[in-house]
Amino acid sequence: MLVAASLLSIPSRRIRALAHGDQSGLRDWLANESARRLAEARSDARRVMRVVESAGACIVACCDEAYPLGLLDLPDPPPFLVVEGSLARGLTGGDGTAIVGTREPTPEAAAYAFELAARVDGPVVSGLALGIDGAAHRGALAAGTLTIAYVAHGLGATYPPEHVELAREIVAAGGSIASERLPGERVTRFGLARRDRLQAAHARCVVLVESESGGGAMQTMRVARRLGRASFVRVRDAADDARGALPDGNRDALADGAEPLEDDPTAATNRLRFRRSGAAERSAPRHGALLSPWKGPAVSATFEPFDLDRAKSLVGDELDALPFGVIVVDRKGTILEYNAYESEFAGFARARVLGRNFFHDVAPCTAIQEFEGRFVSWLESSETSIEPFEFEFPFTRGAQRVSVVFVRTSFAADHATICVARRPNTTKADGTLDL
Repeated sequence: MLVAASLLSIPSRRIRALAHGDQSGLRDWLANESARRLAEARSDARRVMRVVESAGACIVACCDEAYPLGLLDLPDPPPFLVVEGSLARGLTGGDGTAIVGTREPTPEAAAYAFELAARVDGPVVSGLALGIDGAAHRGALAAGTLTIAYVAHGLGATYPPEHVELAREIVAAGGSIASERLPGERVTRFGLARRDRLQAAHARCVVLVESESGGGAMQTMRVARRLGRASFVRVRDAADDARGALPDGNRDALADGAEPLEDDPTAATNRLRFRRSGAAERSAPRHGALLSPWKGPAVSATFEPFDLDRAKSLVGDELDALPFGVIVVDRKGTILEYNAYESEFAGFARARVLGRNFFHDVAPCTAIQEFEGRFVSWLESSETSIEPFEFEFPFTRGAQRVSVVFVRTSFAADHATICVARRPNTTKADGTLDL
């Protein structure tokens, strides 16, 4: 019935309602159709179903268990998908990593997409296009990772034709080719734009490897931003955007709020895995409300009443609720999370520091034995989960003494949380400030 309704060009919202058993809006629409047209639609629908079944595919309706939950975040989710292969149901808010980019990448960008897809947790989501999409699908296949291709055409019309064999390999490996188009429908520019939104919605996070400003991958990034998906852009080094060395699309995505992602696939994978774990935590918080969101420059001399051991499993909004600074870094000092208090305290916008080295790029005064050296030694040691000490930041506005605590995270053995609490300045007997 859903296919017949689609063939009659009934609006998607009414077909979605029909999928859930509501036929009220359908009756009024059908009242304007001739008996002959209705009979043709039923006949054509039976023909479509024979094609789907003969191809070993299936129809997955928006009410079905197998329908990706992430697509329901869209204002206009497809009433149904035509699926070849196995479509793993996504978790709330999306599942997997979408890897997107230009059809004409540099060799380095294509290699990066392949290596990243071979390392990230599946499924790997992309669009079967030439270039970055194809490299991502092949990287996932090489690693035995489930990969899903959302396409803008129907069964029997693989686009681009160069990827007919790749599509077969994806299905044979347990992945899927999914489309909101009926069998035989050819690809169109409009269809490609509609396809882009499905990649962003299905995924938990989206990575733009390389793109020109007008590329189709930019549409995927825009949808990801509207849906609140974590969005990342490959940056070759911390100064790429400042030098103008980034592709136009990458630079535009950074300006729109996407986070810079390391050029090293291993380091990039660690950060994506960390953020993916964090998103899962946010969707089902274990700790409940911790503190009211931090609103101003209140001075915190201690970390009371917060149990610092809990900081090892907090992410995102939970970190922003804390009344002290929090920086989550990997073993090399690359910043993975940077909470609202620390942004205000240090005077750095969060988007400008994520992906950069805390010790050498953001706070070079900490690149000394008393801070970075202590951090490295503590992280390599398995003796303690928490390392407290005192430190003084030599800000241009005046020195600021702080309490610092290193806390191991629960997401990865080589990640740590740096907690920074400002100590109040006090006046000594001689009238000078005790910093």
